[in-house]
Amino acid sequence: MGDQNPRLTVHQQASDGITGSRSAITRPAISNTNNWQIPSYVMSTITSAVQFHGLDDEDATGHLSRFVRICDTFNITVVTGDAVYLRLFPFSLSGRASTWLDSLPQDSITTWDDLQSKFLKK
Repeated sequence: MGDQNPRLTVHQQASDGITGSRSAITRPAISNTNNWQIPSYVMSTITSAVQFHGLDDEDATGHLSRFVRICDTFNITVVTGDAVYLRLFPFSLSGRASTWLDSLPQDSITTWDDLQSKFLKK
């Protein structure tokens, strides 16, 4: 008689039903993805010092300026600045701002200009 409850690996159990993370941002394809990485100091700075919470007294334009300045401290020849910005921007948001980004339709943002425009309108 066949086993009605087949044994699953931990990985299979953890990923059961998950099809991938839904994102409003369509990340640009990057060639040679094994040849580059985001410097750890950039991630650390973005997640600790350059956070935007979506509060009424926060400056959205200033946040974008600080975010771009941090991202521009490094250069990866195979990756455009816009690709870096689109990949890292969600990490600069928390609270209401992160909830806002998560509420946008999947793949509704395809360029850095588009993201900036939607962010500043909100």
